[in-house]
Amino acid sequence: MKVQLLVFLLLFPLFTVSAEISDIHIFEKGLIKAIGISEKGQSRFQALTAAKIIAEKNLIEKIKGVSITSKTVMKNSMITEDSIISQVRGLIIGAVSCGEKYYQNDGYAEVCVQMPLHGRGGVYDIVYPVFQMYIPNAPLFTSTSNEGNFIPQKHDGLILDVTMFTSFQPAIINRILDISGRVIYKPSMVSHKLLMETGSAQFATTKRKAKAILDNIGSKNPLIIKSNNIQDRTDVIISNTDAEIIYLENMKSNMLQRARVVYLLR
Repeated sequence: MKVQLLVFLLLFPLFTVSAEISDIHIFEKGLIKAIGISEKGQSRFQALTAAKIIAEKNLIEKIKGVSITSKTVMKNSMITEDSIISQVRGLIIGAVSCGEKYYQNDGYAEVCVQMPLHGRGGVYDIVYPVFQMYIPNAPLFTSTSNEGNFIPQKHDGLILDVTMFTSFQPAIINRILDISGRVIYKPSMVSHKLLMETGSAQFATTKRKAKAILDNIGSKNPLIIKSNNIQDRTDVIISNTDAEIIYLENMKSNMLQRARVVYLLR
């Protein structure tokens, strides 16, 4: 009971840490990793046990730093105690060992634990019921052109180049908007199952990596679009012309609903 209470208190302010401390590499690698180091002068069992507890605490601290959006703060009053405890159990179950070592001469241990963003028990799976509440309301983009005159290029994926904007913030909720503020893409367009498996989008620092990510999820001919601007650090603004192209290509390929989206970062 005491252990459950300790973990509960550690996790209760989940998502209240601001976006500034989010780690871009977490989203690029799809993995959160933490290290725990015990005090010296302990037996192997004591040291490894203590180091694991510290590592799990550090992992939870890192998960707190993962942004939902640049401005979203999870209000504790909006989450029931039962749902928090459920999330805690999911986090502990989802965390796996990534190595351990006992230093016999000094009697201390070092333990590594990690947790994936994707997959059953990963971060996206655990926070899915919660983050849906924080996707801002906005009108969806609809085409005003004659679709019959559009010849699709058989693009089956999207690489969104945001390298010009160093303040862009990878997050659980990144949206694509046109200049008028209409939504071309948002996480709620993706099913829970697919969101859990791949996330709503992925992130890469080179075009080669971006294409490799898409190739791995079935995209052979991605469309590459440069962003015009960003909004609130997590929303990407593109021209209305590019929005039209993405919309019409998606009508043929469903690349957005298949979460075949990669943000290209500097």
